[in-house]
Order: sequence, then structure tokens, then C-alpha cells
Amino acid sequence: MSSYGVTDSPDTVDYKTKCCCQTTDNVYYVVPKEYFRLNQSLARRKLLLAEPFPVPVDCKTLDHLLVLLEKATILSAQVVEGETKGSNNERPEWMRDLNKRQQKFVCGCLGITSWDGKDIPFYVETMPKINDVVWVKITQVNDTSAVVQLLEYGKREGIIPYTEVTRRRVRSMGKLIKVGRTEPAQVIRIDKDKGYIDLSKKLVTPNEAKACEAHFRQGNEVRSIVCHVAELCDIPAMEAMEMIAYPLYQREPGKHAWTWLYELNQTEDVERILGPLKLEKTVSDCLMSTLKNAMRLKVLTLFAEVEITCFACDGVEAIRDVLILGRGYGEGSDPQIHLSVNIIGPPKYGIRARTDMKEEGIQRMKEAIEAMTAEIKKRGGQLKVVTPPQPHGDADEGKKGFDADDDDDDDAD
Repeated sequence: MSSYGVTDSPDTVDYKTKCCCQTTDNVYYVVPKEYFRLNQSLARRKLLLAEPFPVPVDCKTLDHLLVLLEKATILSAQVVEGETKGSNNERPEWMRDLNKRQQKFVCGCLGITSWDGKDIPFYVETMPKINDVVWVKITQVNDTSAVVQLLEYGKREGIIPYTEVTRRRVRSMGKLIKVGRTEPAQVIRIDKDKGYIDLSKKLVTPNEAKACEAHFRQGNEVRSIVCHVAELCDIPAMEAMEMIAYPLYQREPGKHAWTWLYELNQTEDVERILGPLKLEKTVSDCLMSTLKNAMRLKVLTLFAEVEITCFACDGVEAIRDVLILGRGYGEGSDPQIHLSVNIIGPPKYGIRARTDMKEEGIQRMKEAIEAMTAEIKKRGGQLKVVTPPQPHGDADEGKKGFDADDDDDDDAD
């Protein structure tokens, strides 16, 4: 006898152990709460309420779903996941005609993801090289080392020995190595036969850490875009990576696939960039539409700080004229980059620019500072650059070492 069923009176349901859901055709089902334990949205909110809640499927679809959920509680969720996971054509017939909202609900209840790209490596190579700096996630901590996953290489496991965590003496490793944290690490040893990878955290410099994080974020964005295209075109995610991402990585050494996709989004030169890949028209069209939504222009705020002093008789007017010169520098010329000048606190002044062209914006600000320097010298003053032009927020980077968070844990010798 099934532990779930249809009811005509939701008020009689024992909401301590069961819940009541209403289908789109207004049929009420009494279901044990444990059936929906994998659906985080239901578990956090609706299962806590002592009242019926709507589900985005009809009674026929819910019957099929409840059969699988009952099977999952008796056997295991992995068995059910194996029956329903895969492309749309590989799933049961009752799941093929569901819309996106219904698929999300069903997959959430079964504990499966709607796309299979989370464990796919970023690159063709399945293992990194020695001395490579990779982005890892700490999954386990034991007495002598930390177990990590190499997120760029399909979550392949590696080890960070405690001797490779920091150069400093610390009281507790638990404050430096925490489960769930993501950070860069350098590969120091590889055993390809056994698949062992040893990594070091203390060998990573601040600049390498910053570059590794940027490289990982770009690679993760490429994988997300390609896997989204695979889902829309109903092809396996790994096959889509082999069709699009991997050839772009291999086309020009040192050039990231993200750069190719960014150029494609900006220039729309499909023939030059996607031509050698020989993609089907439906796939290339889907990729172009995805790029327009995923790779929108990022507007940066560029910032520079200067000190301007002038002790001549007309020093105040001279400083004012120099600031006006900097604010209006380059107006009417291409590219159009507007500069603004604000007072931080005399004699310090800030120069800002908002643009999506980083290099051009920095160059324009440097030229403006040179023009301001020449003008203030003519008036008997001087200009000193405190912070050179750079993206806002980078001014303090590099002042802290990679082990800056270790300071509170140091033991004095």
C-alpha cells in the first residue's frame, strides 16, 4: 500500500509528518515530508507550513514523480538519479514534455541537476603540470594534510600537507585550512600512475593568487556558457566542450577561450572565430544569443590620486585652473572617456573615469595628469602622483601578503 494518496479535505492532514500539495488541476495529495527532503526550496519554506502548497505539475505527472520518490526512500537516491539523469531523449517519456519550471521542480525533488557540466574539466588536459598554480576547494581536513578538489580539472583530488600551508609558525592549522574554502595552490608533485597530486599553499605569491583567481573565473564562465548551450541544444555537456571550448583553448597558445568568446561577442565575426570549429547553425546561433546575455560589457571605475600644491600669489586660482583642465581633458576626442575631479582633502585630489575600455581609460588619465603637471609648473606649483591610474579597489592590493590572515595566529619566537 502506498504511503501517499489523494485527499478531499486538506484540513484533516497530519502536518507533523506529512504535507499536502495541490496540483495544477486542483487535486490534493497527502505525501510524507521525507519524499521532498531533496528539494531545498520546499524543505526551507513550504514543508514547514501546516497548509497545502501548490506544485507546478498535474496529477498525472505527480503520480509518476511520487512513484520515483517512494522508490528513492526505499532504495537510494542514486538509483533513481541514474534512471532519470541524462539528455531529454534519455529520460522517461513523462519527463520529456515538461516546461522549464516543471523540470526544475521535478529535478529538485529527485536531487538531480538540470545540467551535467559541474564536474567537467575546463581544459583538454586531465591533470595539471608541476609548478602550475590551480584553484582548489578544501573538502576534508585530517591530522597531517588537507584534501582538496582541483576545480579546473573535473574536481580531481589533491593533497596539501600541513608543511606546505604557511611559512609562519601558527597555533592552530584549523584557522588557516577550513572545509569549503576556495583558494590557489601550486602543484609540487604528481604521480600520474597513481593519480596523486601534492600541492603547496605557501609557495603562491599574491600576484600569482590574483592571476589564478581571474583565470579560474574566466574558465568557469566559459564552461557555464558552453554547458548552457548544450542544454538548450539538447546535447551532452562534454560533447559541447569538445566542440567549442577545447578547440578555442588549443588554437593559439597563451590565449584563453574566454578571450575568443569575448571577441566573438564584440565583433560578431562568426566566420573567423567559429568557422574552423564547423559548428551546426543551430549551435552557433544559440551560442551567439547566450553570449549577448552572459558577456555584457563591464564598466570599470578608474581612479588616480594626486597632490597639488602652489604657494604663489595666485596659488588658489592656479590649482583651480589645473583641476578644471584635468576635468575637461580629452573632451570631444575618441574614445569618449569623461574624467571627473573631486577633492579628497587639500592638497589631495582624486581623478575618476567610468569606462568599459580599461587600457584606453588609463592612458587618457595619464595624459591628463601630464598636462596638469605641466600647467601647474608654469604657475609655480608642483603635482605629485600618490596613486597612479588603476581600476578602483586595486590601490591596496599587494600591501598584504598571501598569509596576512596568519598574523593573529603567530607564535613569537
